[in-house]
Amino acid sequence: METEADLARRTGDPALYAYYFRSVGLTNLVFLTITPTLYAFFITFPQYWLQLWTEAGGSTWFYTTGYIFISIMSWASTCAQIWCLLIRLAPQSGWRLHERLLHIVTSAPLSYFSQTENGSILNRFSQDIQLIDNQLPSALQTVVVQILKLVMQVILLCVAQKWLAVSLPACIFVLYVIQRVYLRTSRQLRFLELQTRAGVFSSFLDSIEGLETIRAFGWSEAVRRDNIRCVDDAQRPEFLLLCLQRWLNIVLDLLAAAIAASVLAIAVALRGHVSGGQIGVALNIMLVVNTTLLKLVKVKHFRTWIRPKIGLPGDKSISKTSAHPINPDLSMSDDLITNAISKAGLASHFVPGNTQLSGEAANFAEHPILDQKLSLFKELSVGQCQLFGLCRALVKVLSLRGSGVNPVILLDEITSSLDTLTESIVHRVIDEFTHNGHTVIIVAHRLGALEVKPGRDTVVLMADGRVQEVIRDLGPDTFQNLAKIA
Repeated sequence: METEADLARRTGDPALYAYYFRSVGLTNLVFLTITPTLYAFFITFPQYWLQLWTEAGGSTWFYTTGYIFISIMSWASTCAQIWCLLIRLAPQSGWRLHERLLHIVTSAPLSYFSQTENGSILNRFSQDIQLIDNQLPSALQTVVVQILKLVMQVILLCVAQKWLAVSLPACIFVLYVIQRVYLRTSRQLRFLELQTRAGVFSSFLDSIEGLETIRAFGWSEAVRRDNIRCVDDAQRPEFLLLCLQRWLNIVLDLLAAAIAASVLAIAVALRGHVSGGQIGVALNIMLVVNTTLLKLVKVKHFRTWIRPKIGLPGDKSISKTSAHPINPDLSMSDDLITNAISKAGLASHFVPGNTQLSGEAANFAEHPILDQKLSLFKELSVGQCQLFGLCRALVKVLSLRGSGVNPVILLDEITSSLDTLTESIVHRVIDEFTHNGHTVIIVAHRLGALEVKPGRDTVVLMADGRVQEVIRDLGPDTFQNLAKIA
């Protein structure tokens, strides 16, 4: 599968183009064909019209009027294709693709959001949609216009000087070799650029969502370094792509100069058989033809980046070992802890208490037999979301216990948005797990959220990212002192 994906990344996937054309619509495709055809004809024909004018010698009024008419029609066809692009094609295709992306993401199961980074999803709604709205329609129009212009220019070249048309296959072969090297590289660099941008978004989101924890544990410097690394990684493909484009410009300019020099050499060798007007028109058309070919090479292959379906990987085993050195004092750096948690897959075992669930995701997570649409009910409050998250965590604990595992339960601000009655119920549930042999760790900023049991529970005071005091002897006086300190 990885080999096929890498090959598709280098050579492109024809199914993506068909998918985009379906989003554009048949009517817009007809407009996209007619208006560039008229533009290509009226922008190319004046060169041959000038040759007829110079060879005729008379009837200046007729040729002047004809030249003005061709120029007006060229301007009108230009306006028509811009109208087709900006008013019809780009808004309709962008709206359809955005609607499909939104439907796919909102219909995805909860496991997809657990396994996919938020930055990747945000990147699809920002960078990918921006490419679809801005760059993709103009790139498609450029390809169509340049192909039609090339056809018109080849026809005029064959009419003006047939012997120059013999050199076109050689030019096309050289440009094919150049574009094969350029496009295979630029497409992968573009893909890497989009991927690394998703890492930047993920870094920003993680920093914003965990700002309080980062400051409390003194992780600001580590997070800043990670953010700089993500930004630096995102800039590398863009810089390499700019270098590749500069290389392409040099190669294509040298090729155009070589073709112009070849045409002049042939004209000097055959100066007794061709007229000056024919040489001028042939040289002009030849350079324009090569310019058109160069523009076709410069147009990078575009991708829609939206699949009609989302492929979700299967469940992965979590039985991994983390080979990280641990010193006798049980102290590890923040980066080492973060990498260990990431590699061990522990993030999938955390259930957020403030998760905003979509209708189908909440339906799946709560009970599989419910057929009613949850969108018909009122939105859950913050406290209800906390209880919902606690229920999901309890189900996870029970499923692990059934497989013979006795997990440690970590609760972060589990009663921060609950009333007194509901808070007491939550504490009773916690007591049941402690009686069953589970170790429960409760993170709280207010002492009222803790119901400590003397002789069994332990309180750890933390400040400035460090452990300040560990209290195991919990009596009534100790708890009152803690309340005064807080």
